[in-house]
Amino acid sequence: MAQDDLGLPRLVLLELEHAMALAIAEVDWIRSILSDMQRGVLVWNEELIRAHFEAIAPPPTPSVAAATGKNHLGKLLHRERGEAGSTTREETP
Repeated sequence: MAQDDLGLPRLVLLELEHAMALAIAEVDWIRSILSDMQRGVLVWNEELIRAHFEAIAPPPTPSVAAATGKNHLGKLLHRERGEAGSTTREETP
């Protein structure tokens, strides 16, 4: 449509075509995720997330987690309970 309306060659519009194709694919993917969640095929809970990450690597000892201050998974998992973690993002200069 833009090609006809603006009289531009398709070559000029390829980047726009690509962006549109990606957006359509992302919306389709999100819809499939939502559908899987609604049907119970995809379950999203803290227990499964913890089991996954513990299988990859054991959790750091409390002293290591406290020393590094980088226990971002714990912050994410406990955010909804109002425990450690903040919903604001730290900005770097």
